[in-house]
Amino acid sequence: MNTTFRIPLTVGLGRCCAIAALAMVSMAAQAQSTGVAPEAKQILKASTDFLAGQQRFSAETRNTLEIVLKSGQKIEFNSTGRQSIQRPNKLRAERTGDLIDQVFVYDGQSLTLLNPQQNIFAQVAAPGTLEEMLDFARTKLDIVAP
Repeated sequence: MNTTFRIPLTVGLGRCCAIAALAMVSMAAQAQSTGVAPEAKQILKASTDFLAGQQRFSAETRNTLEIVLKSGQKIEFNSTGRQSIQRPNKLRAERTGDLIDQVFVYDGQSLTLLNPQQNIFAQVAAPGTLEEMLDFARTKLDIVAP
């Protein structure tokens, strides 16, 4: 038994266009998710591998925090930072900027946060490694190191 289905050309064409559009959206999403050039990944990996092998290093940064209000207005807060790390468990980071000036010190046993303008500080016992301390500060204290 032969069965033939006839679909009007406009319906078939519409379905084909819809399928093609979905395929294009899918391909665009895939391109965006892998939109990082392989050369950039190699450079980033080489940089992080280099830093991972260093016992001591420091960096200076310029940072911008952008907040979008419900009205759509954007507000930027700028700061500069200076970070010094000595493995396995020493860190000093300073942040100076629009919102707050602070010093963040970790000595392998305790974490100290200082606001030099107001002459106040807080100190808490902290885990023994840099990675554990950074996780602890972020998850338990809601503090992100400068």
